Amino acid sequence: MRSSSIAWLLELMGHKVLVLKGGYKTFRRWAIDKFKKNYDLMIIGGYTCVGKTEIIKSLTDAIDLESLANHNGSVFGGLKKTQPTQEHFENLLAVQLFLNNEHRIYIEDESRFIGKIQIPNDFYIQMRKSPILILTNNIENRTIKCLNEYKNIDKDYLKKSTTKLEKKLGSNKVKYLCRLIDEEKYKEACHILFTYYDKSYSIGISKRAISTISYLEINKVATQQICNFILKKKTQENFF
Repeated sequence: MRSSSIAWLLELMGHKVLVLKGGYKTFRRWAIDKFKKNYDLMIIGGYTCVGKTEIIKSLTDAIDLESLANHNGSVFGGLKKTQPTQEHFENLLAVQLFLNNEHRIYIEDESRFIGKIQIPNDFYIQMRKSPILILTNNIENRTIKCLNEYKNIDKDYLKKSTTKLEKKLGSNKVKYLCRLIDEEKYKEACHILFTYYDKSYSIGISKRAISTISYLEINKVATQQICNFILKKKTQENFF
């Protein structure tokens, strides 16, 4: 009754209004059910700053989890506005899955958490079992991309984010990284962070079935060319 009353009022104000049959609770059950279904997923992976996000944003039929979560991933990813609630993120993801469920869906390889948002468990398990295309790029290109993305960010933010890695890197290395940031020696800082993130990512990849993994070298290849190549390959085996 409350929804109908608000809908009536908005219609009087000239808005086009739709009322969900069964209300929000029915919609919520519908959304949760979407994470239990099987999808034709292709995961786009690769080390930090290899260019995964650009590919996802350029691919047709892709779902950008980081955009839905309003976070860029990693401890440095909170540059965007406030993240949505967990429930709202799930609702947004469910709608995207519904709209894209009749064809292959491209998803960026993510850890279970994107900032404070958790990928729904049933869907995350399916992501981990799906074929993954790992993009590779040389350290020079990755460093350039990293510098372009972060060098103009407030130093205090970068240092605060770096301190979140203290348990992983140790206090001495974190202090050294903060000093490099103060001195604007970003290239050296990038290489140290790459060493940490690359090792972590390699551990994650090692837990996948070898038969699901393929690689694509993208050095000096235009984003659109990479997307065209990926879209032409309908089966995971074709990437070898």
